[in-house]
Amino acid sequence: MSIDLTLDRIRNLISRFERYDRPTVHIAGTNGKGSVSAFLASIFSSAGLSVGRFNSPHLVTPSDCISINSKPIADDLYASIKSEVEVVNDKEGCKASDFEVLTVAALLAFERAKLDVVVCEVGLGGRLDATNVLPDEAIIASVITSIALDHTAFLGSTPAAIAREKAGIIRKNGLVILAKQAYPEAAAVVEE
Repeated sequence: MSIDLTLDRIRNLISRFERYDRPTVHIAGTNGKGSVSAFLASIFSSAGLSVGRFNSPHLVTPSDCISINSKPIADDLYASIKSEVEVVNDKEGCKASDFEVLTVAALLAFERAKLDVVVCEVGLGGRLDATNVLPDEAIIASVITSIALDHTAFLGSTPAAIAREKAGIIRKNGLVILAKQAYPEAAAVVEE
């Protein structure tokens, strides 16, 4: 399988739209990302905030990984925004992948809904994942869940190498929440 891990295409594509600035919690890790994102979205919602949530991968259809206030994005809204992103992608020659188009569509849906907070889960890795196009100033916290050996063909063959990729979502001087790690070397890399 060939995956071209770079942020160039999605940066080019997202630059063609309004700036994303929703307060966002960005989550990377091997295990527990979905649970952490569900817990956080529930906590924020219970506090009376409007909440967007982006999870990867989708379960049945691509749109089911985008939720607004605990409900999957409406099919017609998703189709409209996705079509808009695809037209720009084709017209401007951005050559964004399907996941990059999906990510931009999700971010646009959240921005246009003017949500109070967004919980965004990384798809693959972190440093070069499409979600890492989120602007630094939008990130209110970076969360690193448990790290184990995953996607070794793309992320590295050791827990430390994989942790380095996952930690790529951390913003300078940003808040970081690190889950307990089974591999001390993974924790050490994230702390570094």
